[in-house]
Parts: sequence; C-alpha cells; structure tokens
Amino acid sequence: MEITIDEWLIHYISDQEKARVAYYFLEKVFKKCDRFVTLKNGKLDKKVFWLSKQSGEWEPKRRIVAKYFFNYFFMNSEKFFRMDESETPEMPENIARLTPEDDIYLIRTALKTEEKLVLTSDVRLREKLSEISDIKILLVNEFLSDYKSD
Repeated sequence: MEITIDEWLIHYISDQEKARVAYYFLEKVFKKCDRFVTLKNGKLDKKVFWLSKQSGEWEPKRRIVAKYFFNYFFMNSEKFFRMDESETPEMPENIARLTPEDDIYLIRTALKTEEKLVLTSDVRLREKLSEISDIKILLVNEFLSDYKSD
C-alpha cells in the first residue's frame, strides 16, 4: 500500500510523547512492505531536513526514532517514494474546487497512487474532501488504531 503523508509524521517523531507511536507506526509500515509517497522538495522534505538538524540535540529515545526514520525510510526509495511535481496529474475540477491551496500538492500526489490515500492530521482537509469518492482522506489517530491491529 502506498500512503501519501504530510508533515504529521515529523511532528510525531519530534514530540517526546508521540515519538513512540511514530516508531511503532514506522515499524509496522516496514514489516507490511507498505511505503510512503510524497512530493520531492515539498513541505515534508523541508520538515525532514529540519528534523535532521534538530534530532542530534534530542534525548536518545527520540534520536533513535529519527535515525530509524532516516535509515529505513527517507534514504530508502522502496519505502519513501519522492515524486517529482511533473509526475503528478492535474486535479479534476470537483476536487480542485474543494482543496485548500496549501494541500493541492498532497492531493495531486495521492491521485498518482493506486490507493489514493492521504494520511493527515488535518481535520479541515478531511471535512472539505469527505464527499469525494476518488480520494480517501484518513486522520492519523483513526488510521493508526486500525493499522496496528492488521
């Protein structure tokens, strides 16, 4: 399964309380042979570079999660696919009309995948696109509880 993600994962890794949840999620994605999809040089990439600078100053537990993410995902194209913007399709008018401008990259990326799944913490995005059957917008907390039990 290809999971289009936004910056929530970096926030989880950097948060002392949520880093453990991020680690278990990453571990599950790795074991299930799923992968993340994102836009090359997009918002997530910028957060990843921030993470690489900041994580060296963290306590060992969070630093381990960040290293796990870098080594097993970000540096591994089988687990973290970074798509060029030119590879993303144009959005259908009904989707474009409802999508907030700062999330267009995310939806265009998801449209290129088979699952058309966006995993986000952005409730606003889900509410706006909930009527669109072409795209599945799943909130992190709901997805994680189901995903862990798979």
